[in-house]
Amino acid sequence: MIQDDEELTESEEERVSHKAFDLRKVVTFELDRELYGIDIDQVAEIMEMVPIRHIPNVPNFIVGLINLRGTIVPVIDLRVRFHLESKPWTRDSRIIVMKEGNLVVAVGVDRLWELMRLPKQAFKLPPPDVVKEDPEYFKEIAPVNGRMVIILDMKKILNDTARRWQLQIG
Repeated sequence: MIQDDEELTESEEERVSHKAFDLRKVVTFELDRELYGIDIDQVAEIMEMVPIRHIPNVPNFIVGLINLRGTIVPVIDLRVRFHLESKPWTRDSRIIVMKEGNLVVAVGVDRLWELMRLPKQAFKLPPPDVVKEDPEYFKEIAPVNGRMVIILDMKKILNDTARRWQLQIG
């Protein structure tokens, strides 16, 4: 027979378990002092800057290639992709490697912010008039500590990059 305090413990565990499922994990980073995010399940790896092999005849937002343990990975400069002022990367800059199906692509960011666990209800669609350039890449926004985190649709960015890459080299 279950005693009263055991029932409370079980229901508390269930409550905590259900609450954990109501959170979304987002890797956040800065570009041009704005805060952006990517769902953690889209991120394969985060690494410090490494030498990038520049290659000709590719879209201007593809900086070049890196060798990631034997896999050749194109690197996108999100500053250029989003029509922001291009700046050299610093020691704070990072490369975020993402995988979508068989496609592996990395993006360079100014600075890694943190892994955030945000309630699912915090995410809202961005107002249509807020994003002027490539609004289809901006999936959602979420307010965090007086700032807005812009959640990117990395699947769309990666697929569009792959399509443009093939058009350039095909």
